[in-house]
Amino acid sequence: MRFVKFVVLICFIIFGIMILNIIHKNKTVYDKKNMVRPFSYSDILYCVNGEIKSLASLSFTTSLDDLSNLFDIDKNMINNNILNKNINIYENNAQINVFISQKKIEQITLNITNNIDVSLSSIFKNLDNCNIALETERIEDSNGENLAEIYTHNGDRYKLVITKTQNDLSVDYVNLKIN
Repeated sequence: MRFVKFVVLICFIIFGIMILNIIHKNKTVYDKKNMVRPFSYSDILYCVNGEIKSLASLSFTTSLDDLSNLFDIDKNMINNNILNKNINIYENNAQINVFISQKKIEQITLNITNNIDVSLSSIFKNLDNCNIALETERIEDSNGENLAEIYTHNGDRYKLVITKTQNDLSVDYVNLKIN
């Protein structure tokens, strides 16, 4: 009889380990699908129905918990702060800056210094596919040399400003609804 109890106990232990292993594997799969942590992008802008929803997977509705995980910073330190992190876009270095006011994202800025033309053409293609029009302004020096190209788009709640110079590309996603 003791042998049967021992075998039943071992079976329960093995069954418990199998259940815990399945739960752990599902948790790992969930972490891998979490879109907040990866910092390598090919789609810089995410657009839906003629509106820009996010820049480098961040939007104004991104939670402070997500930002805390993303930038490896304590959630209590996020308010009234500027968060920055180096990221990869098209396998090239870039930097993202997030400007936080009191419990809200005010601006997201993406600075790209490599493969500027590829990044800019990808942004334009994405905007064209979603029928988002840009206003264009060129800034020239006194000799007629092109110093910068500035592209803007105003949405109901945001403004997109793309600035291209000879050496870098800056994409700013600015919150217009400041409460």
